Amino acid sequence: MAQVRTIFLRTRKSPSSICRPPTRTSRQSILDFSSADLDQNQITDYLTRVVQPKLSAISGVQRADILGDRTFAMRIWLKPQQMAARGVSPSDVHDTLARNNYLSALGSTKGSMVSVNLIANTDLRTPEEFRQMVVKQQNGVVVRLGEIADRRAGRRNYDQDVRFNGETATFMGIWVLPTANSLEVIRNVRAALPAIQSQLPAGMKLGVPYDSTALHPGRNQRSPPHLVETLLIVVVVIFLFLGSFRSVLIPVIAIPIQLIGAVFLMLLAGFTINLLTFVGRLCFQSGLVVDDAIVMVENVERHLQMGKSAFQAAKDAARELVGPIIAMTITLAAVYARSEFKAG
Repeated sequence: MAQVRTIFLRTRKSPSSICRPPTRTSRQSILDFSSADLDQNQITDYLTRVVQPKLSAISGVQRADILGDRTFAMRIWLKPQQMAARGVSPSDVHDTLARNNYLSALGSTKGSMVSVNLIANTDLRTPEEFRQMVVKQQNGVVVRLGEIADRRAGRRNYDQDVRFNGETATFMGIWVLPTANSLEVIRNVRAALPAIQSQLPAGMKLGVPYDSTALHPGRNQRSPPHLVETLLIVVVVIFLFLGSFRSVLIPVIAIPIQLIGAVFLMLLAGFTINLLTFVGRLCFQSGLVVDDAIVMVENVERHLQMGKSAFQAAKDAARELVGPIIAMTITLAAVYARSEFKAG
C-alpha cells in the first residue's frame, strides 16, 4: 500500500507525464439544476454522485463539469490571538490535519469461505470530531483545535458563484470530444435527460439554458432550398444574356454532376452533412462549377460567331480555357484545404 501511495504522489507531482486529451474552447451545452427545498451543497453532492457519472458515460462526451458547485468541506477559521497565546503556528495546524485526517485502506482478510475487507475510519466527518483534534501537547498541556479555531461545515470554494436570471444556480457543462460529432453527442445527451429527470429528488428541476447545436438543424434544412435557388438564378441569368436554351442546358447538367461527385468524395472522406460541408463544399463548389460553365459557354459562343463549326468551336474554346480553369481550381483548393483539418 505504501508503494502504491508513493507512486501516486510521484505521478501527481509530475503532470507533464500525463497525456491529456485535447479540449474544445467552449462547452457545447449547459444544464441547469435548481431546487427550492435543497441547498447548493446538497445539489452539488447529488450531481457529483449520480448525474455526472451518467452524462460522462455517454459516447462522445469528453467530460461533464459542474459550474457553481458547492462541494461539502470543513471550513476552519483560525484565531490569531488564541494561537499566539498557546504558541501554535498555522503550520502546526496544517501538519496536524494532514496527519489525522486521511483515507486509509488496510487490505482484507480471507478465510476458506469468507473474505472481509478491512476499513479504518481515519478521516474526520463532523465539526465535533475536528474540535477534539489535538494540535499541540507539551508539558502535559493539550491544545485542541476547538480552542484556536472555529469550525463550520461549508463548501470547498468561495471564489466563484453562478447565477441564472438573478438566482443562484448550479450548472453542468457538457464538453464534446474533438473527434466526435457535436450534433449526435448532444442529441444523445438530450435523450438521456428524461431518465435523469425522473430520478431527481423531490423539488429539484432540470433545464437546458444553453445549447450550441440548437440552430444547426434549422440551418441545414435551409441549405437544400438555397441550392435550388442557385440553379434557378443561373438558368435565368444565362438565358437573359445568351438568349439560348441550349446554352442553359450545360450549367443545368453540370450542377447535378458536381453535387454527386462532391457527396461521393465526402462519403469517402467520412464527412457528415453539417453547416460547414453544406456551405463550404456544396454551395460554394456549385458556384465555382457554374462560373466555369458560364465562362466556357460564352467562349464557345464567341467561336461560333466566328463561323466555326460546333465541334471545332467547342474544341478551340476548351483548349484556350483548360489551363486557367485548372489553375483556378488548384488555387481555390489550396486556399480552402485547411478547413479539412478542423476538429469536430
